[in-house]
Amino acid sequence: MKGVIIAAGEGSRLRGVSLIKPLAEIEGAPLLEHVARRAVAGGISELIIITGYEAAKVEAFTATLRDKLALPVSSIRNDNWREGNGGSVFAARKAVSAPFVLMMADHLLDPAIIAGLTHCEPPENGLTLAVDRNLANPLVDLDDVTCIFEKDGCIRRIGKHLENYNAFDTGVFYCQPALFQALQSAAEQGEHGLSAGVQLLADRGRANVYVIGDKLWLDVDDEKMFELAREALSASPLQS
Repeated sequence: MKGVIIAAGEGSRLRGVSLIKPLAEIEGAPLLEHVARRAVAGGISELIIITGYEAAKVEAFTATLRDKLALPVSSIRNDNWREGNGGSVFAARKAVSAPFVLMMADHLLDPAIIAGLTHCEPPENGLTLAVDRNLANPLVDLDDVTCIFEKDGCIRRIGKHLENYNAFDTGVFYCQPALFQALQSAAEQGEHGLSAGVQLLADRGRANVYVIGDKLWLDVDDEKMFELAREALSASPLQS
C-alpha cells in the first residue's frame, strides 16, 4: 500500500530547533525518517513525499530513504505550498489510483494506528480518519490541534477551534482517491486546507473515524512538542 507524507510546510514554530522542520534531528535521525519508519512498520510498502519549502534539501534526504528503508520512495514538489496543505495533498493525485494512507511529516505515532486504520475500509469515494477521543490528552496542543465532532462513527465537523468537539484529528487518514476531487472543489471555493476537503466529504456522509484508543501520537509543531517527542523516542525507539 502507498503512503503519502506531507513535508511541504515551512514549520516556522520550530525554527529555533531547525530551519527545515522535516529534517529536524531527534535521537539521531531526522523527523521525516522517524515518520517514514513508522509508516513502514504499520504496513506501508511505498512512500511518496510531498515537498515544498526548501524542497531541494528535503528531496535530497528523501533519496537516501530508498536505501535505508529498502522500498520505493519518491518525491513530488508542490511549488504552491504556501497556499495550504490541501494543495500539497492534491499534488499526489497522479501518483495514486487506489486507497492510500495520508500522513504528516511532523506527526509521530504508534505504527499500530496505521495497521489498525488500514483494516477499516474507507467508505466509497471517501476516507477514514484516525481520531483520539481522549480530550484530556496531555500531549495535545489545544491551541493548534484540529478538532473533530463525530457521531455514529462519522465526521460531522472538522476544524481548528470548534466550539463543540469530541475527538482530535491525529493526522493520519486512509483515503480513496476521491479526496483529490473534494480538495479541488474546496479550492474552487477559495478553501485550500485539507480540512476543507475532508468537510466536503463529511457533508456527503463519506468521512468515517477510526478510534485509536490509548495509542501514542504527537504533533511535533513547536519546541515544547519537539522535546516531548525526544522523550517519547528515547523511551520507545523504533529500529525497523
